[in-house]
Amino acid sequence: MIGVKPEGADGAAVHVIGGAVDTQWLRAFAQAHEKAGFDRVLVGYTSTSAEGFAVTGYAAAHTERLSYLIAHRPGFVAPTLAARAVATLDHVTNGRVAVHIITGGSDAEQTRDGDWLDHDTRYRRTDEYLDVLRRMWTAPEPFDHAGEFYRFAVNDALEYGRELIPRVRAEVARRDRAAMVGV
Repeated sequence: MIGVKPEGADGAAVHVIGGAVDTQWLRAFAQAHEKAGFDRVLVGYTSTSAEGFAVTGYAAAHTERLSYLIAHRPGFVAPTLAARAVATLDHVTNGRVAVHIITGGSDAEQTRDGDWLDHDTRYRRTDEYLDVLRRMWTAPEPFDHAGEFYRFAVNDALEYGRELIPRVRAEVARRDRAAMVGV
């Protein structure tokens, strides 16, 4: 895993922050995974880790075929911006990006990033977030959205995001919801 050392981990994962991101180490780490034949690495997420899209962009620029599964939490970035960021990064890496939507960690972990919503409310927000992502990548025409958590006017779907749908995974409260949103 690139990017985080989860609380309580005993070295099974690595953390790229030690006061700063060590780009030489990050490049070597990604290249070692590629050379070893790995298909994909997880770019983790915690409130104290490096930002995953930037880590992925850097690592992908120094590898040729290794894919990256970016852990991403709804609520900190608008879904319209996240849809563009994921689709753009996927496009410039020739389809080597997948996203794992993580509704949240512990309440303490969430509040470090400014998210004070309770567990059930976070999952409702994730449902809406996934709906917006999917629409941003698939809508045949511009659309407005007015939901419980997000509201915007006239947004176009992203042609270059359509191929992402099979590569978005979600941690959801109800297993039936995963099938319903097409992830």
